[in-house]
Amino acid sequence: MIEGKQNKFFLSFISWYSRKLMQWHFKSIRIEGELKVPDSAFLVISNHFSWWDGFIVQYLNQKILRKNFYFMMLEEQLKKRMFLNKCGGFSVSKNPGDLLKSVNYAASLLEDKNNMVLIFPQGKIETKYRYPFEFSRGIEEILKRTRTRVHIIFVANMIDYFSNPRPSLYIYYQQNDLGNNPVRKTIQNAYNKFFSDCMANQKET
Repeated sequence: MIEGKQNKFFLSFISWYSRKLMQWHFKSIRIEGELKVPDSAFLVISNHFSWWDGFIVQYLNQKILRKNFYFMMLEEQLKKRMFLNKCGGFSVSKNPGDLLKSVNYAASLLEDKNNMVLIFPQGKIETKYRYPFEFSRGIEEILKRTRTRVHIIFVANMIDYFSNPRPSLYIYYQQNDLGNNPVRKTIQNAYNKFFSDCMANQKET
């Protein structure tokens, strides 16, 4: 597997570039949520409906979470964009042996309270209308192998155009403490409840 790196030059550039790109593309950006326990590592779980999703969570990290940013990518995709490796991107493969290495690596990152790890449990970009979400066992296995308490951050990214040519972006997040080693079904049900609440809130926007 390919481990993530933290190159200060690339991190600074990508942070600046993604922020400017988002400010140009979106008419407005609104963040809603509350960070209750900042002194912890974060496993961030987000929906995955667009090319923007990684940039969006990085934007949330800059504004609110303020952690060392790591994210899981399919190995074949990361190899095509190796500059992302210098910004915290690490690989995951469908090969069972490599998959276990990625799970153990993600768990090791989460043992440092200054880190966050972003994963997209859908595994690939899907239509924003797909709901509810089905999670793989990878999330459960990562948490099972982490020897310190990790707080899970749920993120739901939503866009609306209304009468404007540029969309407005809404970033909802929720910090969760689901106890020690929550099983996949518990995390999945909690995320689907969170996402449902976000959709209900969005309808009132």
